[in-house]
Amino acid sequence: MRFSKFTALATALLISGMANADLSGSLVADYPFNGNANDETSNGHDGTIHGDTALTFDRFGNADNAYHFDGYGDYIEIGTSLNFPSWPSYSVSLWFLNDGGGDWSLSYGQKIIDKTTPYHDFYLSIGPVNPPRLTGEIRFKTHEGYGSVGVDGTYLIDSTADFRDSAWHHVVINKNGSDGELWVDGELSESADDVKTVYNNTSLLFGYSFSSDSLQRRYWSGDIDDIRIYDQAISEVDVKRLHMEGVPPADMLTEVVESIVTLNIQEGLANSLDAKLDAAIGALDDVNTDNDVSAVNRLYALISAIEAQRGKKITDTDADALIAATNAVIEKLMSE
Repeated sequence: MRFSKFTALATALLISGMANADLSGSLVADYPFNGNANDETSNGHDGTIHGDTALTFDRFGNADNAYHFDGYGDYIEIGTSLNFPSWPSYSVSLWFLNDGGGDWSLSYGQKIIDKTTPYHDFYLSIGPVNPPRLTGEIRFKTHEGYGSVGVDGTYLIDSTADFRDSAWHHVVINKNGSDGELWVDGELSESADDVKTVYNNTSLLFGYSFSSDSLQRRYWSGDIDDIRIYDQAISEVDVKRLHMEGVPPADMLTEVVESIVTLNIQEGLANSLDAKLDAAIGALDDVNTDNDVSAVNRLYALISAIEAQRGKKITDTDADALIAATNAVIEKLMSE
């Protein structure tokens, strides 16, 4: 389908508007880092700050809503009670920013989250050069036993970029029995059917490892935010919902406008004479001037314009995608 990228975006935007929807897994620990490292569920898995770990700005620019780790002695300790790597199913969602600082010598990478002892590994890291592996790739590792990787250990890896780019990225790791997934920025990066259930009694850490293996002990350099742990693997719908969470309506609508322009180019339509583009741009202007009532009215006009072109100038599939994205913006505006 020519417009599949926008269809995925529309799905994510629609999901983000479902403010009252429940995720497919039960939340067992929640670390929004809104001024502290406490678990915001009632389960009491609060974090303890070590080193110079300090509150910083989150991905939306809100002060004291994420934690910064300087790459030298900083980490957050959760303790041993949250032993989810030993569960048959779980999901972890988090946001990270790596600034390229700290130690990048040969190792298993700078740790984002870790619960590892020798031959009993659970961690998510950004890796240094370790041939044939690449610097800056994302690595999710489970290992249980004394055999090699491929026997007792499994990596899920995203090497599509050097993620030491001082930009925020969203990661979800899913485990359902032996099936596992690594999601990065709302897209599935890699999956496997031999992810291990890991048993150890060490502490769960954010930003470091307590492993006795010195190659495991690399401090995180950058920021971490919004760590959530669920008691089962969450769905693709939920992954995309979490990825779009908190996106302002103006940003959502900007994506709609850009997608209409792209679609018009594909279909050979003149942007200057297009009713749906005019309605979308007008709605964006209204949102940017806090005139939400007018914006909603223009968005309903946008839907009417899309319907008028359905099956003529645009396909049913593209029309459905545009309408889904538009409805997501309407829901977002009406829920604020």
